[in-house]
Amino acid sequence: MAVAATYEPVATYTIPSNGTTSYTFNSIPQTYTDLVVVVNGNAQSSGQNMQYQFNGNSSAIYSLTFVRWNGTSLDTTKVSSQTKPQVESFTTIATAASTWSQYKMHIMNYTNSSYYKAMLVEAGQGNFGADITTHVMQSTSPVTSLTLYGGSGGWTAGTTMTIYGILRA
Repeated sequence: MAVAATYEPVATYTIPSNGTTSYTFNSIPQTYTDLVVVVNGNAQSSGQNMQYQFNGNSSAIYSLTFVRWNGTSLDTTKVSSQTKPQVESFTTIATAASTWSQYKMHIMNYTNSSYYKAMLVEAGQGNFGADITTHVMQSTSPVTSLTLYGGSGGWTAGTTMTIYGILRA
């Protein structure tokens, strides 16, 4: 008996030109248990952070906790009441033109209207570090759109973003 694919591609977007600062995935299907968003990208200027919002909600309802390895030490940080929460810093052209950052954002029970939305993020930045972050959006609204922000300098052309749906996670 064949095994069905666990991840089903829902949507993919590739940044067409340097400096694009945001992209919104609209009309996310409500037919999966979880979503996984994979971003492979680079920023145009140093010190930029990838950020996000669900459903265009800019209220101070996002909280997160980082566990970060920077290559020499471990750091933990908790941040609450965010309006456009940071996913993590990009590897930048200024520091590593050939090393891009990779992110995997796992949004659990995104259609459930009884619970706050939780997300686990794994991020890697070549030889510059890695981290795991937990995020909570204090809203029970199902996630129907996701906006990703590339910081004030924007993304590098060729940055890719893909949303996958997970059935029966």
